[in-house]
Amino acid sequence: MTAGTILHNSKTPLTTWFWAAYLMTTDKRGLSALLLQRQLGIGRYETAWMILHKLRRAMINHAHEPLWGEVELDETWVGGTQAGLRGSRQLKGRKAALVLAAVERRGRGTGRVRMEVIPDFGSSAEFVDCVE
Repeated sequence: MTAGTILHNSKTPLTTWFWAAYLMTTDKRGLSALLLQRQLGIGRYETAWMILHKLRRAMINHAHEPLWGEVELDETWVGGTQAGLRGSRQLKGRKAALVLAAVERRGRGTGRVRMEVIPDFGSSAEFVDCVE
């Protein structure tokens, strides 16, 4: 039943795998292997790390088809504010990353998302090749 899947030859119970997938997809902050080990009572850290690694690898879309239809683009800084700096002074020497995001609009909801770290606001034209 598990042949050809990420669960193939795993000695870890299926219920643990399913709980791990649930926890991984519902935790807004991201899930570390140590936290997964503690929450599910997994005996070895390496087992928890392997479960997360296999689940993350399985979520990658290798086709990576271009976004289509109505697509919204926006950029944001990821990394938070720097202590002791206010206003535009935070932009000089900032340690945060500038991220450009493209989101498909599907009626009232959203579709697929593409994000990429860009060096500056002017380099967003290079990112548009992921949009049809």
